[in-house]
Amino acid sequence: MPATFGDVYEVLRDRYPDPRERGRQFEPLVQQVLTNDRQYRDRYTAVWHWNEWPGRDGSDNWCDIVAERPDGGLTAVQCKCYDPDSTLYQTDLESFLGRDDARFDELIVVSTTRREVIQGGNTTQAQKREPSNGLTNLLRY
Repeated sequence: MPATFGDVYEVLRDRYPDPRERGRQFEPLVQQVLTNDRQYRDRYTAVWHWNEWPGRDGSDNWCDIVAERPDGGLTAVQCKCYDPDSTLYQTDLESFLGRDDARFDELIVVSTTRREVIQGGNTTQAQKREPSNGLTNLLRY
């Protein structure tokens, strides 16, 4: 059975006690899944970390990964490496979801949490995450 991002979180937590470093180490793993996993590799023609993307125009202040689709469209990816039992709140995603960048026509959040996105105590814009190969915690906004 393929490892889930929850399993990956456990390994990263043990190796990297600092949450920021843990998050930085999670990003290249997501990039590898988008590039190599059979479920996603045909969806994108190129996948870059933000700092490697040729169209980058500043520091990583909102987007972790950029993926180019076969139609030339760009997908911005935000990675959240949180405890699988924690809750991902709308406020955790505000800088990502609130960004107005015409270059990107798709936003994806990849999270290690098993819970839905919560805003003000109510579930919002959330999707149940069904187990699948590779990228098991994928939210589309």
